[in-house]
Amino acid sequence: MALLTDPDALTDSAADDGSTNIYIDASAQTVKLVPGQGGLIAADGVTIKAVYSFLKEEWRNDPNTKNLAAFDFPMIPITDEFFELVSG
Repeated sequence: MALLTDPDALTDSAADDGSTNIYIDASAQTVKLVPGQGGLIAADGVTIKAVYSFLKEEWRNDPNTKNLAAFDFPMIPITDEFFELVSG
């Protein structure tokens, strides 16, 4: 498997059950990457740009009804390869 660069290859679930490769916990204000799920292999990883793009879509659409819009977006892009984590 290769480095994931496509945000469409990432998925989130409503519960932290390990069934997806990302879990967004709005109440704890954390984003957890889960290696071994959905093509996310620990040795290969995922680009931060793909994670950023995926999170932007999640904040916009909120498919798991986590009320993400109530929270500040957690990343600020500096360049295509450099992002800053903010807001907790």
